[in-house]
Amino acid sequence: MMHTLKTYLLVFPLLILIMILSSCKDNPKTPPTQLNEPYLIIDCFGAWSPDGHTIAYFHPDTALLPLKAGLYIIDTNGTNKIQLTFEDLISGIDWSPDGNWIVFGSYTQIYKIKRNGDSLTPLTNQGSNFSPSWGPDGQWIVYESGSNDSVSDNGIWKIRNDRSQRIHIIDQGIMPSWSPSGIKIVHQRYFSNILPPELFTVDTSGNNLTRLTFDNDWFEEMPKYSPDGLMISYSATPASGIAYHLWVINSDGSNKHQISTHGYAPDWSPDGKMIIYTNTSTNSGRLWIMDKDGNNKKQVTL
Repeated sequence: MMHTLKTYLLVFPLLILIMILSSCKDNPKTPPTQLNEPYLIIDCFGAWSPDGHTIAYFHPDTALLPLKAGLYIIDTNGTNKIQLTFEDLISGIDWSPDGNWIVFGSYTQIYKIKRNGDSLTPLTNQGSNFSPSWGPDGQWIVYESGSNDSVSDNGIWKIRNDRSQRIHIIDQGIMPSWSPSGIKIVHQRYFSNILPPELFTVDTSGNNLTRLTFDNDWFEEMPKYSPDGLMISYSATPASGIAYHLWVINSDGSNKHQISTHGYAPDWSPDGKMIIYTNTSTNSGRLWIMDKDGNNKKQVTL
């Protein structure tokens, strides 16, 4: 089974146990700082709409309220929550540049849906496909898809938003995210069978593969370009632990630094000033917003 699907399937069975443990924790506004404690994910893959007013996200099945699992949208102030779909496994979410459509992975296929919940459309219908990212020109969607390379199960492909053309970009890449310029794709990449993955960029042609991180003791994933293309946010967990944390690195690989403990799957606001993420502290698991430097944290979903 592919690494991406493993990640999603391993996280969510922890929900019930950790919700029980969370009752004895501190207030979520002051999350604990231990690196290796259990983590909680209730709402995840928050994606900021181009107009800056709405967040699309996934609320998974907790086994208590299965009909509540699916793709949601909510205003950034936590109001006007609307459920768009009913799936208990979603892998990645992104908006079209015009803000009219949302693309997402459901189980092993990629779909798009209008922001009002109409016109659910499959973009793929075979293989195993995850983590879509809509290109800045609005015409192409990049995603990871099954391949037969020797190191990992997946490679990166792009598909037209009308399904008329599908192009292979590179092997061994997963969790891709398009740069605002449309020239590069940042992604997680396994280049060894024994070492954790690192972050790389590659041209949309498949050329100029560039390694950004060199951390053999961290698993780095879910990278996202800032709107100006100068920075990349991402999640990372220590190879010796299980908790996720948030980091930022310049798009050339310089100035890597941690901006928050207990965070997963970040995405940037359209103006580049804030980040939406899942607060993975065991007494939260919900979507939060913070300044790009990690300050002024505010809870969005309840």
